[in-house]
Amino acid sequence: MIFLFISRLGPSMQCKDVIEYLKEYKDVNYDVEKLKTKYDGYSSFKIGIPISCTDDIYSSDFWPCVTFVSKLKISTKFFKLQGQTNRRL
Repeated sequence: MIFLFISRLGPSMQCKDVIEYLKEYKDVNYDVEKLKTKYDGYSSFKIGIPISCTDDIYSSDFWPCVTFVSKLKISTKFFKLQGQTNRRL
């Protein structure tokens, strides 16, 4: 599973809405978490997808046109806060 950062979705979007959208493409297990945003005008999500779906779901053509999509980058600071300093990224 790889993780993507998805942003600029409508502020009322919920995890279940994103899962329904993804399942229209392929009915597999997805890991979706709504993230806290700096402003109230949009929603952002961390989405775990199967590696086999990466090419299609990571494509900008898959999402509505204003959606921002990138691979999720986790800093070493995150792992230090979680007490996992020996973990490789």
